[in-house]
Amino acid sequence: CLSFGQLDGNDVLVISFDIKDFAKHDECLAHVLTHFKRLDILVSNAGRSQRAAFQDIDIEVDKEIFDINVFGLVNLTRVVLRYFLNQQIKGQFVVTSSAAGKIGAPNSASYTASKHALHGYFECLRTEVQTLGMSVTIACPGPVFSRILENLYTDKMDVKVNNEKNARNAYRMDTSRCAYLMAIAMANGLDEIWVCRQPLLTMYYLMQYLPTITRKLMPVLAPPERLRIMRDGVTQV
Repeated sequence: CLSFGQLDGNDVLVISFDIKDFAKHDECLAHVLTHFKRLDILVSNAGRSQRAAFQDIDIEVDKEIFDINVFGLVNLTRVVLRYFLNQQIKGQFVVTSSAAGKIGAPNSASYTASKHALHGYFECLRTEVQTLGMSVTIACPGPVFSRILENLYTDKMDVKVNNEKNARNAYRMDTSRCAYLMAIAMANGLDEIWVCRQPLLTMYYLMQYLPTITRKLMPVLAPPERLRIMRDGVTQV
């Protein structure tokens, strides 16, 4: 933030906390308000990915992924929403979903389900707050250069894997480009954005407008060898 040249140290505040520690959320908001006196936008970006075959996943992995990717974000959103309502602030909520929030990504059921759940929560939130002047933006990035592949959950809680070394860079978008497009969406109050490179962008449109046909064609669009590559972490969704 400081590298942009228009901010100083007082304009940036970093508070480190565990998103699963729900009791800390009110405390963190209070810390922000003490420093800045006001909050206008909440960007919920915490998340962890996972790779495993559906039948092998321990239910504890599902619970952990949902605590991080869903319940942590939802609880923090509720904390901030109460602040917006009490202060009559026309605030903005931005949540990072994924291509997996729109498309059933194979071999990542826990992660995919968590991203689908975010759409349910935040679409509902939008219907409740838009008449109050608040906005909700759901961002659905595809493969992006990030650290999400460095420590993936698998099928067991005590088994994690680093798939960063296997990632195929040709499909991934630069982090700065993704952030820039998300910032544009925030500035324009867009409801939902799809941020990715081809060929995945075409899949978004097919699933959105031709879902039944696309599901039937999935074995052709994503043949077994492609599914294996996705399972092994070459493609991040």
